[in-house]
Amino acid sequence: AERAFLTASHKLPIKVRLVTREGMGGE
Repeated sequence: AERAFLTASHKLPIKVRLVTREGMGGE
């Protein structure tokens, strides 16, 4: 699940990726 989530996040804009990473605890 994490790998699929990371793949989806990678397709999103950088700004969204940063926000998502912060929401995940910075990982």
